[in-house]
Amino acid sequence: MGAALPVPVHRSTEGRALMSTAALYVFAFGSGFAALVYQVAWSRMLAMTFGSSLLAAGAVVAAFMGGMGIGAWLYHRAGDRVRVPLHAYAWLELLIVIATAGFTFVYLALPYTFAAAASWFSGGLAMDVFRVVTVFVMLLVPCMLMGATYPALCRALMHSAEEVDQRLGWIYGVNTVGAALGAVATGFIGIEFLGAHGSVTFANAINLLIAIGAFGMARRFLAASSDLPEATHEVIPSRLPAWVAGVVLCGSGFATLGYEIIWFRALHYFMGSGSYVISAVLTIFLLGLGLGSFFYTRAVRAGRAEANLAYCQLAIAGLSLTALLIEQWVLLEPGFLVGLNELLAPLGSWQARLTAGSLIAVVIVLPPVLAMGLAFPVASRLFLGSVQHLSARVGLAYLLSNLGSILGAILAAVWILPALGTVGGVKLFALINALLGCLILVRAFGRASIPRMVAAIGVLAVLFLLLPSRLHFQPGFVSAQPGSFQLEFEEESDLGTVQVFSRGESREARAMLIDGTIIGGNEAWGDVIHTKQRILAHLPMSLDRNIRHTLNLGVATGSTVEALSGYPWVETLDAVEINPAVVGAAGHFGESQVFQDPRVRLIVEDAIHYLLSTPRFYDLIVNDAKQDLRFSGSSKVLSYELYRYALARLSECGLFIQFIPTVHSTDTLKLILRTFGTAFPEWEVFMDPPSSIMMVGSRCPIDGRARPTRDELVEAGVAEEIERLFLPDASALPAFWASSGGDLETAIGAGRINEWDGLPLEFQSFRLPDWTFRSLATNLAFVQAGSAEAAASGRRFGDVPYADLVREGCPAGPAPPPRGFRERAGISGRAARGQSPDGHRSAVAAERRPRVATASAALEAEALRRALRWVG
Repeated sequence: MGAALPVPVHRSTEGRALMSTAALYVFAFGSGFAALVYQVAWSRMLAMTFGSSLLAAGAVVAAFMGGMGIGAWLYHRAGDRVRVPLHAYAWLELLIVIATAGFTFVYLALPYTFAAAASWFSGGLAMDVFRVVTVFVMLLVPCMLMGATYPALCRALMHSAEEVDQRLGWIYGVNTVGAALGAVATGFIGIEFLGAHGSVTFANAINLLIAIGAFGMARRFLAASSDLPEATHEVIPSRLPAWVAGVVLCGSGFATLGYEIIWFRALHYFMGSGSYVISAVLTIFLLGLGLGSFFYTRAVRAGRAEANLAYCQLAIAGLSLTALLIEQWVLLEPGFLVGLNELLAPLGSWQARLTAGSLIAVVIVLPPVLAMGLAFPVASRLFLGSVQHLSARVGLAYLLSNLGSILGAILAAVWILPALGTVGGVKLFALINALLGCLILVRAFGRASIPRMVAAIGVLAVLFLLLPSRLHFQPGFVSAQPGSFQLEFEEESDLGTVQVFSRGESREARAMLIDGTIIGGNEAWGDVIHTKQRILAHLPMSLDRNIRHTLNLGVATGSTVEALSGYPWVETLDAVEINPAVVGAAGHFGESQVFQDPRVRLIVEDAIHYLLSTPRFYDLIVNDAKQDLRFSGSSKVLSYELYRYALARLSECGLFIQFIPTVHSTDTLKLILRTFGTAFPEWEVFMDPPSSIMMVGSRCPIDGRARPTRDELVEAGVAEEIERLFLPDASALPAFWASSGGDLETAIGAGRINEWDGLPLEFQSFRLPDWTFRSLATNLAFVQAGSAEAAASGRRFGDVPYADLVREGCPAGPAPPPRGFRERAGISGRAARGQSPDGHRSAVAAERRPRVATASAALEAEALRRALRWVG
């Protein structure tokens, strides 16, 4: 894996030189580690302000890559004047500590700064530019300092052409491997246990230790000036003109970051989302770049640097296209992933899922990334010119590569991925690498390179033809019943692949999916999701007759907005959706006709930024965020910060409603309830039987408000649907009340809340097990504990009929059972067959076995009985 660790021999002793060189490699490793801790932590912080939008990713990438490139390029203007390079390096590390701590402190005011700026700008492009420029300026100084450490270390390590050939790859590789480990440590451990701010502090400590060590070494060198080697005037030979090497650096950087953005999206199909997945992919990518650079010494040996750089570019193109062919095979053979998960099952369910996805990612991503890692130091070596101007040329090479990276990352996210998709994007970047390879061969070897170019182009052409026009990704239920479903819509972006499927010959039954998980469906589809979308509108409207202005955080099929539009006394219906593809997909559902209602205002924006910037107040805010292993990234909008920002946009006694499934861990449910209760002074919990709850929060007491009568609901035209799906009396939806927040405080207990600094729910959501009736029963018993306590003291929520019968698990009155009681458990008969609504097997028989009694066993057993009655 490259040459052995090089040992410099200056006028100092060999042993002392070895120790000094090893220490510099340790510094490079630690500096890379700390840099990625900052990047991951700051990305999490800034996402709270920018959201999951492309603008946020572009701003962070531009600031990091641009700042580091500028810092590397400018280093020689000041750093070369310092007699001991280590002295300059030590000061850089110390200044990084000060600058990064300062940025983190200033960040706390950033959301409020952007909120205030919303009154200065009309929105749109002007506001976007202000946000990007602000973040770029804030990150510029710390990132410039980080970038300057690379040429500073190069100047300390390399003083001759021989040392350049020995060490340039090693310094880049060790630094990048350190960055990879920093990414995995922050994503898997730091954010969850230390929080984003704690992770930054930890990285500060690393930089401070490096600075102290570098100052100590610099003092020793100053005391023995004979140990200071002087840079020679040697010319570093190259067959390539400097401009060609510069084009290769910029073009290769463009393609490398473009591939990274594309693969983040492509690997979601079988890895899911969330910090674990992002950190795993980023680690594999950085590790490949670092390990690839360790082959540098062999690549430049015997004057073959130019040929090997060309072969690197052609290999990147070929291996990237091959990677897509492998992924397509994995997607079309779902049994392979299932078998791999079963093989890894002894690790645990979520560990097996993450390990299986990571192994596939290694097979797909690592080979081309190894070639990318080798390309940068080789191209940099051919760009240097001479040893005397080493730091200046290394810095310029770094800048050119980073400028290409910025452009590649932004264009991949903003244009290439949405317009061309995963396959088209990889083909475009592969074409760029192939052209760079041919350019190098022509300029370095002339006509003699034609046979090699023809052969390479032929291989790449075959791979181009073998690839489909798009990745044929299908959700599990479609693959299980070929021919039963038709694809009506598909659009891919960095926010997810949005699809619409219809079922049956009439094609009236339709569902919307993101990355294979259903997020919305019409009534003909008959899924649990439809009744959930409707009750999110009807329940709060049944609690308060004075709701006039509403806001939906998320659009899906438009079903909830349509249900709200049925109330004639509602005056405005605002809806915020971050993913433009969802808005396009909604057009395939009849419910989307509501968007033509003059009361409706549809805003494509991140929910948190909208809440911070809008001057409007609402009587009702509906939040329909998901919470399961496929939507762990949605934990951001189940955070204390979002709840507080939403509370600030509510009218004096406005309502906020949040849907949450209850089929998973009670500890996770407690975390969600504790967070909600911390944010809202008054809150109540309602059941959406049998497998969900709805939390309603406000500043004012929720019980005792003026409620619409059944006659008013009949006149409005909404009573028929409520009585068909939920209860025989349209005005009786408050009967689904489960507990008051105050009565649950003891059961919830003290502990962490889901704050953005650490976002524990994101990690817990990824680790969620498959649901079982036992976990469902436990959670139903838990959320009803407050109502039991209230009943014992003679208190209850309002005076509504059917409440007791609802809690018994059966509909009331002489009318036929409302369909929603049965269908909210899943599509006809799944519960009886022991399947979850998503189609996962659950060991129902095992759940009915006797178990050791606990204090809550009787209550859980009763809740289990009710759950089974709910699902028929």
